[in-house]
Amino acid sequence: MMMMHAVVGLWVLSAVISANSVSLVRQANREFSFRLYRKLAADANSQGQNIFFSPVSVSTALAALSVGAQGETHRQLFSGLGFNSSFLTQTDVDQAFQTLLQGPNNASQGDANEGTALFLDDSFKPKPEFLQTLKQSYFTEGFNVDFSQTTESADTINKYVEEKTNGKIDKLVENLDSSTVMYLISYIYYKGEKVLWEEI
Repeated sequence: MMMMHAVVGLWVLSAVISANSVSLVRQANREFSFRLYRKLAADANSQGQNIFFSPVSVSTALAALSVGAQGETHRQLFSGLGFNSSFLTQTDVDQAFQTLLQGPNNASQGDANEGTALFLDDSFKPKPEFLQTLKQSYFTEGFNVDFSQTTESADTINKYVEEKTNGKIDKLVENLDSSTVMYLISYIYYKGEKVLWEEI
């Protein structure tokens, strides 16, 4: 009986920690959204222009990138996203994004589609845990390409994005460096007359 209470107590503690992580990531994403908007709006080329961007797509792509980062690069990604590393670990962030991205408000619908995709060079072999985390927590699709074949690789990426954006973005990539080993993209397609509000 005591073992049963210990297991239930551990499960409740785990659920509380997970809910707290989701809350911390959600708050950090809100603050990141406003910081990014202010930065975009302050740009001289944005003056008097409409600004349309998906802060969720940007924060998701950067958080996914942090999965494979270490050291100073990881610290800078976490800092830029507003994740306080004394409260959040990479695992906390991964689990929070999994919860947030699978929520009912974030499902792709007929006139809206967003996501991330990872294109890896055939010769590049990342750790399996990296790919598994991207797939499980960030719902990232993965593809192998031969980046030494720059034209073919660019065509593969462009066709993928064109399909995901219903033909609206048909030339995302124009030039690729043949030494590229990984290309992480984030895409969003939205067509509609009503305003969508994403809360993540």
